[in-house]
Amino acid sequence: MVAMSKKVKTFEIVFSDPSKTFYSSGDKVSGTVEVEVCDVTRVSVVRLLGIGCAKVEYAKGKQRCREEIEYLRYEKVLQLEDRPSDTDGSVILRPGNKYVYTFEFELPQQGHLVSSYKGKFGYVQYYVKAVMEHP
Repeated sequence: MVAMSKKVKTFEIVFSDPSKTFYSSGDKVSGTVEVEVCDVTRVSVVRLLGIGCAKVEYAKGKQRCREEIEYLRYEKVLQLEDRPSDTDGSVILRPGNKYVYTFEFELPQQGHLVSSYKGKFGYVQYYVKAVMEHP
């Protein structure tokens, strides 16, 4: 994922094992969030989300069904280990440097997650998302 901001040059999630095409129950998901900026940028939080959700939508005549459910929600605030933070917890990122935030979390054990699926009336999907917040 790349943020669309004139201050951010690169903002992407890089998984530890790029050859891995899928994850299963009990697997560890790990990697880094890599950030490069074009201008001096103050960042209050870099947050990582691991989300699994299902959505069904069906409409035929007067019959309508729409439902969403979350199967997985992992959320963590990531820290730069080698950067001091201000009293408010924010850090200053400078151009020409690459900042790397590491993450790792474990998916629930077998029987607690359903498989990914996409069909005519809905889907089950899992994804990892990173969010950078400015003060």
